[in-house]
Amino acid sequence: MSAISFVGCLIGRHQPLRRGVEWDGRAYVGTCRHCAAAIVRHSHNDWRKRDNNP
Repeated sequence: MSAISFVGCLIGRHQPLRRGVEWDGRAYVGTCRHCAAAIVRHSHNDWRKRDNNP
């Protein structure tokens, strides 16, 4: 994990572990490769922390 990538996570710019991305019926979901947060794709290359609400 590089420090620069972790800074991106702090400002809300996450990157998924590509092999772990799945379609849950409504959106693509996965885990951030740098901070291990649950994330969801809002648009192409725009991943954000996943809301706990269904």
